[in-house]
Amino acid sequence: MTASRCTRLLLLATAAAFGLHLLVGARTPSEWDVANFLLALDDFDLTQHRPHPPGYPLYVLLGRAAAWLCGDGHRALVALSALGAALALPATWLLARCWLSPALATWTALAACFAPLTWFYGAVGLASVFELPAVPFVLWLLQRARNGERRPWLLAAVALGIAGGLRPNLVPFLLPAWLLVAWSLPWRARGLGALLLAGTIAAWFVPMVVATDGLTAYRVASGYLDATMQRESLLLGGELRAVAGHLLRAGSAITLALGPAGVLGLLLLPRLRGPRALPPTALLWAAVLPALAFFVLVLFHKSAYAFVVAVPLLVLAHGALGTLGPTRANLLAAAGLLLGTTAWFVLPSERVLLTQADGRLLAHERLPAAPRLLRHWLSTTHAALRERDQRVLATDAVIRSARAEQPTLQLVVPGNQPCDARTLLQRWPDLDVWWLPNGAGETPFVARGGVLQPSDAATFARAEATAASLWLCELDDGTAPPPGRTITAPFVHAVLVPRR
Repeated sequence: MTASRCTRLLLLATAAAFGLHLLVGARTPSEWDVANFLLALDDFDLTQHRPHPPGYPLYVLLGRAAAWLCGDGHRALVALSALGAALALPATWLLARCWLSPALATWTALAACFAPLTWFYGAVGLASVFELPAVPFVLWLLQRARNGERRPWLLAAVALGIAGGLRPNLVPFLLPAWLLVAWSLPWRARGLGALLLAGTIAAWFVPMVVATDGLTAYRVASGYLDATMQRESLLLGGELRAVAGHLLRAGSAITLALGPAGVLGLLLLPRLRGPRALPPTALLWAAVLPALAFFVLVLFHKSAYAFVVAVPLLVLAHGALGTLGPTRANLLAAAGLLLGTTAWFVLPSERVLLTQADGRLLAHERLPAAPRLLRHWLSTTHAALRERDQRVLATDAVIRSARAEQPTLQLVVPGNQPCDARTLLQRWPDLDVWWLPNGAGETPFVARGGVLQPSDAATFARAEATAASLWLCELDDGTAPPPGRTITAPFVHAVLVPRR
């Protein structure tokens, strides 16, 4: 196949992948961080988590450009997610061809683009899916530089710096791979690459810090990240049991990011020895191992974290599949792709595990260990995506109905409810939105005019006395609202408490 024909096929496949991911895109901003990005499209302010720290300045700029084209911020973010998922296909193919045959490289690219986790995050409007094309593209340039090409080394420095503006975690996670290649280069090339990398990062980091009113304000805005890591990181004083939780979440997320064939390939990695070994794979392992160590010993929250290691692991996994022979490897890759995609579309959501007899949802922490793991998988299915849309639309309908009855309505979200406060303040900026903590002594927050600020119990009590409160409390987590009129709708349970 000629290079020009191969390029045309990759472009056509990428366009088709973009269309497929766009078809299943979310209809509503159904997640906390999506609301953060939507707020940032109007006003970039890290102190107000518009977006949340550590900040995504280049992603927000892309979002604003896409919103100008689409005429709607949420449609723009969903289109960007679909684009990120689609770009994983050509970027993965380029990287995989450094080690695999054309056929296996194609299956690897398809697996990255259409794994169950990619289907989900390619639809919800978050920056995390851009890790899928960014990681393999940077690694492909680094591999070419390792083979003696000078221009790819300089391009890799710029690409890594730009990737950090989309997803800041990519810089520390890919830096070991970048340093591995730098070690083999002359000092002059190392210095020039370092200058390009630092300059590209500075080009977005300095304006972001200036917009946040300086480094001190930036550190304060990022304080919750430090607090979370200190609480959950074994290296920073957290408990040992946190490691088990990180392992469970990271393992299940990586499973979803690789798909069935990728998981099988990982199990076959011991076969890559002796004459069946791939060409040197140190660059791939340099991209995988530091991130895995961080996920286990420091922090792993969202399933999307797995994207940073997904493609290099897929290349290794499909290389291991290749040891079974071309025919078997292709059949297994095709079957895995079909099985993973079918499962994503037909499996139910986590609601089947959480719904109680009264229709309320059981708190995740009260589930036994095995159902909790299954719930982690089912929370990223197509059914879960559609149910999030239905929950947001049902919540809007409940709020409109309650507001017609009580024009001075305020919204209250007790505990960690599915109807989260951040989405509400983004969709209802003219209402006061209260977010009450789970534990006694913790600080309640209130959003007024879309600005979130800390408050206290006395202020909340005064607010309850002067305005009716709609408590959105679908989750049965022990934070019961005061007596009032119960309002139920599909996926929503609310209590309207008149002013006292």
